[in-house]
Amino acid sequence: MMIGNHDLLAGELRATARQFLDSFAGVTPEQWSFRPAPGRWSIAETAEHVTVVELSVHRLLTTRLLNLPAAPEQRAEMKGKDMMVTTTMFDRSERRAAPESVLPTGRWPDAGSLVQAFTAARDETIGWLEKVEVDLRGYCAPHPVLGLLDGKQWALFMAAHAERHARQILEVKTAEGWPGGGR
Repeated sequence: MMIGNHDLLAGELRATARQFLDSFAGVTPEQWSFRPAPGRWSIAETAEHVTVVELSVHRLLTTRLLNLPAAPEQRAEMKGKDMMVTTTMFDRSERRAAPESVLPTGRWPDAGSLVQAFTAARDETIGWLEKVEVDLRGYCAPHPVLGLLDGKQWALFMAAHAERHARQILEVKTAEGWPGGGR
């Protein structure tokens, strides 16, 4: 039984995973590590950041969240935040500093191992959403920028975060100095 239509969230997670992975499919090693400007992330760094966040949110949703029921005053704080989560993530007019714990550090030796880690976490999250039988609105945890989010909002964040950075990767591929073809 799907309470609260978790299948829509699962569908959004599938779609944004494809979008993210497609954004860098087929890039060469030179393109993978190309930096569009000093202080800007390469595709490799962006993809690593997304994957680290993915693993973190996956752990939150599948192992910790259901131990964090929302109190009535917390439910009021989270009400109506769904649109804010997605609009904040899609607004690329302002650069946002990532928390140190999710900054790229070269955790994966190559694109293939990174894709495996991302895909495994995303697939497990989708599988969990398809099986969980509780109303995710009743559980919450704080986000460092967006404040208190309920379980559905965390799943929306996960999808929107991958899409935000897929857009960033596409920007890298149009930057001056992009190494040869493949745009």
